[in-house]
Amino acid sequence: MFPGGETGEGPQRPDRDEPYFERFDVPAGSAPQLPGAKELLLNWSDSLGLLDYSVEPEHVAPGETITITLTYQALTDLDRNYTAYVHLLGRADAEGGSPIWGQADGEPCGGALRTGTWRAGDIVRDTIRLQVNPQAPAGIYRLETGFYTWPDITPLALTGQDEALVTTIEIR
Repeated sequence: MFPGGETGEGPQRPDRDEPYFERFDVPAGSAPQLPGAKELLLNWSDSLGLLDYSVEPEHVAPGETITITLTYQALTDLDRNYTAYVHLLGRADAEGGSPIWGQADGEPCGGALRTGTWRAGDIVRDTIRLQVNPQAPAGIYRLETGFYTWPDITPLALTGQDEALVTTIEIR
């Protein structure tokens, strides 16, 4: 959206050899070059929408890491902080639940851009690195995302959809 912008790294994490977040610096006075309006892939309570995503790689082995980039849009001014999640789910079990084989829960952008600061129209790109459980059997897995409040873990409901499926991932 800003061809003149540059990607950079935020502060380094003390516990890992990676930054807390990546940043994108835009020259002052730059105007966005927006593509045509996109239909939301997911819509949570007419408050937050998922505009786009990318997943790399699409095929992984147990124990490997998947990089998921989610592009969200605030559909209204938000007045509370939500925790975002990305879950890698296996086939449904006998009780109808799906075991979680990979999970990343946290505030968007490593907590650097809390949803309570988002205003209507804001577009936020969040990159998550999700490690697949080393014990995950081969098969097709569901990648789902959503939001909930903390600490009561009340999910933000989807509008017009029953599931928060983003895509499927093959584990070999």
